[in-house]
Amino acid sequence: MNDFNAAHPFVFDQSKTGRTLSAYVQDRFTLAKNLTLHLGVRYDNYKLLIHDQELSPRIGVAYFIPKTQTTLRASYNRLFQPPPAENLLLASSAQAAALSPISVLQGITTVEPIEPDKQHVFEVGAQQLLTQKFRLNVTVYQKRIENFSDKDQFFETGIIFPIAISAGRVTGEELRLESTDIHGFHGFLSWANARAFGVTPIHGGLFLGEDPQDLFVPGLKFANDHDQRNEGQLQVSYTHRPSGIYAIFNARYDSGVPVDVEPGTTLADFVAEGFDPRLFDKIDFQRSRVRPRTILDFSVGADLMQKERVSLNLQFDIQNLTNELFLYNFESVFSGTHVGYPRLFSGRLSLRFK
Repeated sequence: MNDFNAAHPFVFDQSKTGRTLSAYVQDRFTLAKNLTLHLGVRYDNYKLLIHDQELSPRIGVAYFIPKTQTTLRASYNRLFQPPPAENLLLASSAQAAALSPISVLQGITTVEPIEPDKQHVFEVGAQQLLTQKFRLNVTVYQKRIENFSDKDQFFETGIIFPIAISAGRVTGEELRLESTDIHGFHGFLSWANARAFGVTPIHGGLFLGEDPQDLFVPGLKFANDHDQRNEGQLQVSYTHRPSGIYAIFNARYDSGVPVDVEPGTTLADFVAEGFDPRLFDKIDFQRSRVRPRTILDFSVGADLMQKERVSLNLQFDIQNLTNELFLYNFESVFSGTHVGYPRLFSGRLSLRFK
């Protein structure tokens, strides 16, 4: 490992000026009755530690079937995302090699610069009017990613460093049932499924984790932090229009993201490794995933004043209504451990000028 300590601290002081130039043009055409086409193209020119540019076409098509009240749609987007600026100079510097366990153990004296994240995004979907009060949306999508942008976290702090993974793939499905206003009530029910993985190696930025050699072997697939099979959300709201008083109830279900744990781990083993015993039951050691959770939120508020040029709103919120202890993730290679928030009470008074 490195030999930095209080007497011999790591010191980094560097600055650099870069620029990003972007321009886009987009328009919508009606090719035929009920057939709409969206066309666009975006140009990005990025220069900081590296110089790269991209011409990104975008196309979307939608067709409405009056007889069944169905809208069919499909789109393609080419995305260009420059590296995040936070700690980018350090993460791409030669000095950073002295901080990484991989670099120290393998004798690497340089860190590869982070290339922009480039994606091909495909989406198809449909919207179906079920009755005059309800509509259903279905979406299927896939993202094919080159230089998969991610971050590495400095222990359990909020300090992050950008990294780039060779490639990635995200596919998913989404289903949403939504109502219009029904005597002041409005609601929706949604479900989503996602499969997300990266493809090794890590080939840019500062990696501060332990020494997982597999991450530097080309061509291996690994589950990404947001690889989550099932997410569900329910929201019901009511607005009493004469008085301006409203209430919102929200419930969210998450089936759990992957964790790197040993099946058969006991509570004694868990505590011996220095973890809080309260978190033990929040991990499924057989599935190697965070256990499912359902979080409830509630808000109540009122529009106290609605004028032509000014409005006044008061709202009170309770988040995590049942005060459930939960984990977002646990011992992630890139993101560490994140424990969910306890029951939170908050309020706000908003004065808006129009």
